[in-house]
Amino acid sequence: MRLGSHAGVLRERSARVRARDGQDATSDLAKTLGELNLTGWPAPIYKFFLGKIAAESLLQEAKHIDYRKNQEQYCEAYFYLGQQALIQDDRNEAIRWFKATLDTKVAEFVEYRAALVELWRLNQ
Repeated sequence: MRLGSHAGVLRERSARVRARDGQDATSDLAKTLGELNLTGWPAPIYKFFLGKIAAESLLQEAKHIDYRKNQEQYCEAYFYLGQQALIQDDRNEAIRWFKATLDTKVAEFVEYRAALVELWRLNQ
């Protein structure tokens, strides 16, 4: 997601859940999603964090016919899958998703840069 979009809401939710404030973070995210009335991308990311769709569905929703858009959406999807893996204390899975984020080569996206930081933090 580009700076100024919905990335801040998702980063805040991830941080709060990782701080073990999960229930409040999830209810706040559900409220935000309702207020934004999102359709299309990035709504599947929100739905994934709310438990409304599985990881496989998120990846399916990320597909786009335009190559660049496809890479951008996968960059975002992979990063938030990595965040979810961290929330679930699955370090190896998180590393796998953050590396996949970098493989998209969408360096201008905040998720790409955040994946670099997460991998550094995880000593990868």
